[in-house]
Amino acid sequence: MKTRALEKYELEKVFNYIKNGGNRNGVRIRANPQIYLICFIQLNTGLRIGVTTAKTFAFTLNKELVGVSSLKVLAANYKNTNRVIVPLFDARRQNVFAGVYRWENGELVNVMPDRHISLEKLQEKLKDNEVVFIGEDAIKLEKEISEFFAGEDYIFAEGKDNYPSAMVLGVLGQKESVVENINDFIPDYLRLTQAEKQWLDKNSDEKIKYVKKFNDQL
Repeated sequence: MKTRALEKYELEKVFNYIKNGGNRNGVRIRANPQIYLICFIQLNTGLRIGVTTAKTFAFTLNKELVGVSSLKVLAANYKNTNRVIVPLFDARRQNVFAGVYRWENGELVNVMPDRHISLEKLQEKLKDNEVVFIGEDAIKLEKEISEFFAGEDYIFAEGKDNYPSAMVLGVLGQKESVVENINDFIPDYLRLTQAEKQWLDKNSDEKIKYVKKFNDQL
């Protein structure tokens, strides 16, 4: 099945994409034992929609749910290399969402946890390593990356390697732990939204503790 990268205003059509994609490829969700979910999108709204959709399918169809980092899915595209693999998404203002991966004995190993990080700090962590940047946004940020990584040994992935693959997601998903309680599943938010930051700045620790306690009881 072809992987579709959804733009912000296309997210409302996600169910139609799933239905049409399944019909076009002769795939039925009911026939699959597990639902695999890529656990990261640049837009938190898009991430919440994706998570809600996957949880709904898993719960109503009684399927297992497995979450996989989208950065890991990108990294797994790039095989047969001794370079450290750096999948990334643009986080604006010379910041990125990135992870650092390496192939070891045929297994993809995460050597720097996925995070929100500046290009400057990323360069410090990758100094003197042979690097391959991967992802559509890596190509868009080629100029900025070239400035921060001047003098370093780096290359960019090419072609389809820069896009998430449904097949790769499925392979990785089979190796990840199944979510024990579907209702409790939440993705890994690598950065708070501006609204969340402002709310935290305006509210006291006691109110924050109360809200957390209330959410935990839901």
